[in-house]
Amino acid sequence: MAAVHIANGLLIDGTGSAPVERDVVTVDDEIVAVGSAADIAAHVSPDVLRSATTIDAQGLTVMPGLIDAHCHVTFDDVQSNDELFFHRPPALAAVITAFNLPKLLLAGVTSMMDPDTVHGIGPQVRDAVNAGAIEGPRIATGVQALLTAVGGTAGRLIPDEGEVGYAAVVNTIEEMVTTTRRQIKHGGDWIKIHATGSIPTHKGELQVWTLDEMKAVCDTAHALGVPVTAHCRSASSTRDAARAGVDLILHASFMDDEALEAVIDSGAAICPTFTFLANLADHGDKVGAGAGMADIFRGEIKATAAKVRAAHDAG
Repeated sequence: MAAVHIANGLLIDGTGSAPVERDVVTVDDEIVAVGSAADIAAHVSPDVLRSATTIDAQGLTVMPGLIDAHCHVTFDDVQSNDELFFHRPPALAAVITAFNLPKLLLAGVTSMMDPDTVHGIGPQVRDAVNAGAIEGPRIATGVQALLTAVGGTAGRLIPDEGEVGYAAVVNTIEEMVTTTRRQIKHGGDWIKIHATGSIPTHKGELQVWTLDEMKAVCDTAHALGVPVTAHCRSASSTRDAARAGVDLILHASFMDDEALEAVIDSGAAICPTFTFLANLADHGDKVGAGAGMADIFRGEIKATAAKVRAAHDAG
């Protein structure tokens, strides 16, 4: 039995209550008591307290682990889509992922969802963490993102068919269903649809999946007990993803009233990923973002924030 007694810390319990000074006792990584020092002494076995490793958290904050619901841990700090898709072999991607995972723990993240992974290595990374071979948070993972031939955020780098990097290109409903089943067979906890994509001749991202196509993926995954997430950076894609049965909508950018109503009616969750946009707006020049991109990223946040707030208020 491994016991830990965290004493004198300022506790944030995650319920929205004000922080209070409390002690926490865990046994074999499970919380068994939270309370004042007197409460702990009264309700926890003296043998447990004597054997426990005591951490004096005076002046520090104790809180539940953070959940990162949209983290591409296999991507690393690539400098271009070309590098990500064509110059990251599976072995290198796996080694770099193992190097980066402990950083999430040090940042306080104890659970994460990686919706799509380079070369589909996500399930193997998750299994390695679960086996104790590498350190990292609890991982729920996708395999590769499902894209149509229009592509995703990498434009014409995406081939018309086949797989490259984190992308699996599917062009018919039959291919969408088959690939969904195959990814679940290979250990995917989630299926990801890349519902919008970039075309060089158009501004912003366009919806590149139909409602029926997204519904086919959702119905197939749900029949096998697996949830679906979708990258949606337009109002129409957010609306149709919700109507199709997508469980978690990433970005939900430029959501309008119709899309908001569809999200609320469906019960889908939203992960706005504003930190990504804010970091690019504030520090994009350090990673090669072109001139004027900062205003675009800030504009996306401004155009989306009010509707995300309304979605949050609606539960």
